[in-house]
Amino acid sequence: MRPTHTPRPVRPTDNVTNLAQTPLSDRLRTLIDTVQHNERTLRRFQDVELHLIGAQDFRSFLDTLFTRLPREFTLTGVLLWLDDRAPMLHELLSPEAPYRPASHQLKTARHIGEAGAPL
Repeated sequence: MRPTHTPRPVRPTDNVTNLAQTPLSDRLRTLIDTVQHNERTLRRFQDVELHLIGAQDFRSFLDTLFTRLPREFTLTGVLLWLDDRAPMLHELLSPEAPYRPASHQLKTARHIGEAGAPL
């Protein structure tokens, strides 16, 4: 009598190529890394955005904009364009104001054409 051989049950992993060694897996890993990087960037931006929204005064707003934002995203600088028709703007940016951004950080104009001229 011949010995009977019981076949081993087929497992789902038997027919799957090792994904760690395929070009598709490299592309997938790259995609996952990019998504994770973008998620971290989004969280950092949201944190800065919440600080801007939650600023208690104009000085705190400008400090977040001109100090925290460039530091968080390794920016060489930040430029803010404001419409000079806003009456409150003149008070906020007067020489007597407690905090005034440097002239290279702030541009004022009535429309973008004037503000963009120096660029």
